[in-house]
Amino acid sequence: ARLLYVAATRAKEKLLISGYVKRKKDGSLTLAGWLGKFPFLGMAEPDAFPLNQDGLFAAIYPVSTVDASDSPQPVISPKRISVPQARPPQKSDLLEPLALPASVADDKSRLRYVDPPHRVWRVVSRAKRPRGPAWVVGSLVHEALRQWRFPDEEFEAFLRPLAHETGLTGPAEIHATLSEVRRLLERLRVHPLYAEIDAAERHHEVPYYLPGDTGIIDLLYHTEADWFLVDFKTDELRSDDEARLVIQREGYDHQVGRYAAAAASRLGVRAKMRLVFLNVKNNLSIFDL
Repeated sequence: ARLLYVAATRAKEKLLISGYVKRKKDGSLTLAGWLGKFPFLGMAEPDAFPLNQDGLFAAIYPVSTVDASDSPQPVISPKRISVPQARPPQKSDLLEPLALPASVADDKSRLRYVDPPHRVWRVVSRAKRPRGPAWVVGSLVHEALRQWRFPDEEFEAFLRPLAHETGLTGPAEIHATLSEVRRLLERLRVHPLYAEIDAAERHHEVPYYLPGDTGIIDLLYHTEADWFLVDFKTDELRSDDEARLVIQREGYDHQVGRYAAAAASRLGVRAKMRLVFLNVKNNLSIFDL
């Protein structure tokens, strides 16, 4: 019933439900699965179909007793069929198609342009301490950083609609998720890195498109000393050593290297690269690459 509720409330134009029915000895129909959730189907006589009640349309289609193997096969005539000789292929003036390399896209690009959008397809978490998935926390943190927005009196009102867009619905789940986002952002705000970035020339969420590579740079900022390229990570880790292992395993260093190459190629900016982990044993850790 819950899955049917989710399907019915999320459908934008039309919801199709199919099922199998049989005629009982008394003439009524057997209704199994989701079909049993629609009382008007059980009260109708089979001969009354198709039905149209309150915007719900129902029809019965008989199952064919003839399948492909029972169908009559076409008769092959013994008469000889003349097949025209194939003409030699003519040379075309068109150029051969270019073999393009497979495109590389980072996670932010894939999530932004995926269709349908990434969602949490559930109604309410059953965990004892419900909280949205890690990718939801990361997505909300990155949206706040994109707008350089930090916790204040209106912070929850700012993020709550975005949490709903990801598919979160349970009040406890949303509250716990926003609390985690607030905690990570407060950790950055009390770190000296915040003051350095806040006083600098900043460019948030910088997209780039190169042959075979697309991505979104979290942050480019310019101080009197130099340009810096920052990629924020919200992975929950237990130590700096574990963070270094994750950097290698997930290829975060190569990812940021692609960002730096794109910034140099498209913007003429040679930036120092930084990975900033916001959740390493309840601390912020910076890794200069």
